[in-house]
Formats: sequence, structure tokens, C-alpha cells
Amino acid sequence: MITTGSIHARLLAGSADKDKIRAKHDRDSDLAEQPANLDSCMAPTATIRHALRAFASERGPGEGLNRVRLLRPLIARVRETLRKRFESGGSAEAYLRARLADSVVIGLLHVVSISSEIRDGSMVAPLAAIAVGGYGRRELAPGSDLDLLFLLPDSRSSSTGAVAPATRACIGAVVACLWDFGFAPDHATRSVQECLELAKDDPTVLAGLVDRRYLWGGQGLFNTLDAELRALSVSP
Repeated sequence: MITTGSIHARLLAGSADKDKIRAKHDRDSDLAEQPANLDSCMAPTATIRHALRAFASERGPGEGLNRVRLLRPLIARVRETLRKRFESGGSAEAYLRARLADSVVIGLLHVVSISSEIRDGSMVAPLAAIAVGGYGRRELAPGSDLDLLFLLPDSRSSSTGAVAPATRACIGAVVACLWDFGFAPDHATRSVQECLELAKDDPTVLAGLVDRRYLWGGQGLFNTLDAELRALSVSP
């Protein structure tokens, strides 16, 4: 795959490589200009999901993250189509059913986790992304907050400031991209223990965690929180 740093050298290599670069540019332009199908938002949403997966394989520091911005026009058109459908009588659940939010959040996390190298050679990411509140219930009307919980291992408690710089950078980049794409992320970064302590003391936090839904990352982290919250809900 052609990277930004190698484009000049490839141009000097001959017409075959020029054709490859031109074709790559044309594909990027087609992606940015692709219309949102008014009959179904599933097709452009799938395009977004597949494009983000492809960007994750881009070589070079930050290359995949840089190319994510190409999706901004397509995401904006899909969001506008969904907004119009909602305002014409569609339900909030139907608005989310196109899986636009899930596709973008999961795709961004995949791209940024590779770019930021948070895995450090491990197959398991040192965090999990969880949809909570209205987003966890799949009730997301236009303009609604995107309630996200970034769950950390207890050894990396956010209150102790022990969050690894790469993990913090990953979360920050994802949140920034979501704002750039027109979403309104309302996020928290906590360990399992922090979630439990806050849930015991603050009914608002507990209510938000009731509707939790795994999105990406360490499945074990989500499973631990899920089991602890279930035990908390049945305790006297």
C-alpha cells in the first residue's frame, strides 16, 4: 500500500506506479463524494465501516488516522438523511438501527488503537469501550449525546493518574474525531472499581450503567463490570 512518505519516490519509478497512485487518489475522491442512498442508510454505513477497517492497515505514523477525515462528507450526508427521517416520523431506535454510530465508534477505535500502538504487541487492548445510557439502549435521536464509557483495568485507575500515555492519547483522538464528525460524545474514563464505587454513591451513575452495551476492546473488562453490577443489583 502506498504511504505518504513514499509517494515522491514512486512517482519517479515509472508510469505503472503513477497509475497506482492515480487510482488510489480516485478511490479516495469517490469515497468522499459517495451519496447517501435515500432508500437505505445501510449501504453507506457499510462503506464507512469497511473504509475504517482499510484505513487501519495504512502504513506510516498516523497515516490511517489522517485518512479518516476523508469520511467526513459521507458521514455528514448519512446523518442528515437520518435526521430528516426522524423528523418525518421515524423512531429514535430506527435512527440508530442504521448502526452509523456503532460503525464510526468501533472503526475509529480500531484505527486509533493501531496508530497509537496501545496494544504494545498484545492481541488484547488495555481498555474497553462501552455504550451506556441512551446510546446503550440504542435510543439515539439527532443531537443526542453519545454516552461512552472507556473502561480501564483496575491497575490503571484514572484517579491515580496511571493511565498510560498511549491509552490516554487513543481516547483523546477518538473523542476528537467524533466531535469532528458531528457527534456529541459524553465520555468517561474509569476502572471497574471506580465504576462500582460511583454507582454505589451516585444513583445517576448507576442508572447510566444499567443500559450497558459492549462495543470494542477488552471483552474481559466488560464481563467483569457486568458481573459486578449484576451482583450489586441483587444485593440487599
